[in-house]
Amino acid sequence: MSTALLDQSTVSKTLRNRPFGAPQSEVMPEELAELDLLEGDDPLESDWHVAAMNLLINTLRYLWRNRKDVYVSGNTAVYFDPQHSKRRNFRGPDLYVVKDTQKRPRQSWTTWEEGDLAPDFILELASVSTAQFDRVEKKNIYEQRLQTPEYIIYDPITNQFQGWRLRSGRYESMVANEQGQLWCEELGLWLGIASYDFDDGAGLVSTPRFFESTGQLVPTKEEMQARRAAVEAEARWVAEAEIIRLKALLAKQS
Repeated sequence: MSTALLDQSTVSKTLRNRPFGAPQSEVMPEELAELDLLEGDDPLESDWHVAAMNLLINTLRYLWRNRKDVYVSGNTAVYFDPQHSKRRNFRGPDLYVVKDTQKRPRQSWTTWEEGDLAPDFILELASVSTAQFDRVEKKNIYEQRLQTPEYIIYDPITNQFQGWRLRSGRYESMVANEQGQLWCEELGLWLGIASYDFDDGAGLVSTPRFFESTGQLVPTKEEMQARRAAVEAEARWVAEAEIIRLKALLAKQS
């Protein structure tokens, strides 16, 4: 059967149901084994998922734009096979952060090529079809195999987070504050909910955002530029108003 005729639901179901770590050729048709898909990871399911993921990634990259020791990415493969195979034992987190490493462009994150470093922080944006997988299979992998210090799931249906922090080799549930935010020790930031307009015609929608320890929203590059433009515009207005006042005063005195 031609791979061009295989629908995505068939592919995803086959990938998701095969034993973790088993070579693709042993559990699926040869045609499927040739597909470049992340095992156990469906493609992002909606425009919101894509936009929300990119918003979070770009926010952190801008926040840490002057740092050279942190890598931020998402929806790219994280390889962690003990035998250094790239045909099994990999995942594609929606957002992941690796600290104490070199910031540079990568096609993927390969642990054995990165000094055996694994992500320090992972966030998954759940959907109806992935929520259970995110909470069970992925949680086990991130806890036992990658030993990622912090793992959080955001469910857009309930608009809530569920997170775990690694303590003595085991995940312990994170406790949200009164605003429903989770403190991310690895990032030094709160993860919460805010309204955002993705310019997709939907208007303001709820989406995950990062917040400083003070509670201030971590801005995107565009938001920071807009703030600066607003401050500059106000300064110009004040200056122009002062010139008008002084001119009026001089005219009155003459």
